[in-house]
Amino acid sequence: MRSIVAPNIQELSFCPLGEPRLRLPEDDPYNSLLTFLSSPQSPHAVRELRLQVHASEVNEGAARILASCLERLDNLRVLQLVYLAEPTDILGASQELLRALCVRDDGRPLLPNLQSMEFKSTKYYRIADRETLQILLETVASSRNAQRVVFGTDVVALRDFEVDISQREWSSDSVSRTSLMSVAGILSGSAGRGKA
Repeated sequence: MRSIVAPNIQELSFCPLGEPRLRLPEDDPYNSLLTFLSSPQSPHAVRELRLQVHASEVNEGAARILASCLERLDNLRVLQLVYLAEPTDILGASQELLRALCVRDDGRPLLPNLQSMEFKSTKYYRIADRETLQILLETVASSRNAQRVVFGTDVVALRDFEVDISQREWSSDSVSRTSLMSVAGILSGSAGRGKA
């Protein structure tokens, strides 16, 4: 990505390729994305981002890098996060990226123009991690359910919020559906919706 020049690009999909254990340090995909977004020719007009995250390779450093990437996308309107997880993966540091998306009164908000967010995970997480994900996603939604000014920055209200967390076949459909519908319920009066 270091050699790409595309200052006017409006839609961006980022999908890390290759086996993480076979990559050289200089081939780190998240650092490459940050370099791309930090260059003088960076695409400041990006409105839509589809970001795939391999849960197993996101440590605290990678989570900070991804948050730094999002800091450079103030014009972003649509975000789709896809967490690629294996049955043995734990949520771990990858939850820090979701925490960074929460709008707080004590710091500059990420993605102040975000209007639509979709979160998907492949495979499934352990029950405890799935519950942590649910709480984090509810917190993100509730922190963005109304337009307001934070640290001098206008933050628009999130109008659409979609969640799809895969689970074990034997898990109770009704439990997951009820809890995830509450995420959409936070966006009352908007087009938010949740699905299991």
